[in-house]
Amino acid sequence: MFTKHGVFNRRNSHYWSNYNVHPFRERNFQESWQFNAYCAIRNYGVVALEFYQDNLNGERYLNIIRNFEINCLDNLSLADYRNIFYQNDGAPPHNGHLINNHLQNLFYDQWIANNGPHLWTPRSPDLLVLDFFIWRTIKHKVYNTALTTREDCMRRVRTAFQDLDPQSLRRVTHENFLLRCEKCLEVQGHQFEHLLI
Repeated sequence: MFTKHGVFNRRNSHYWSNYNVHPFRERNFQESWQFNAYCAIRNYGVVALEFYQDNLNGERYLNIIRNFEINCLDNLSLADYRNIFYQNDGAPPHNGHLINNHLQNLFYDQWIANNGPHLWTPRSPDLLVLDFFIWRTIKHKVYNTALTTREDCMRRVRTAFQDLDPQSLRRVTHENFLLRCEKCLEVQGHQFEHLLI
């Protein structure tokens, strides 16, 4: 979620420091707005970015998946299509029967969710590239300076996604992910983000 005040899903925004830098955020309550973003990535870059205004529910999420299917999957080769693993997190709208049935028909057993053929790992932002890299990077760029309007914020989000370097994304999704898996095993599944500094 993106808002004028930068208040969003705090699971995707982590700050680590050995000392307190006393950060502060100036806020203006005269006008408020918000929107949500859906992103799909592959190892070569972002393949889908969609904004929606209202709270996410099962019907709205199903429409997002259908748009992704039409705009992204229809153009893939069969070999690329077979290598896709679709991943949902634990959000309730991602795990309804309509969603699960559609994902099963679309990806067979190659999808991850709370009720999917492959279970989503709860409390795992350290291992999910969208959490530990993509959203953190995007939000840092978007909120680097004060926002003025919803359109300004959307423009910044689009620009930040366009600026993602495919080489960096490929490196992060492969090399960095393996390092993170090793650290996760070292600490027996506990928090390890601070050990990567």
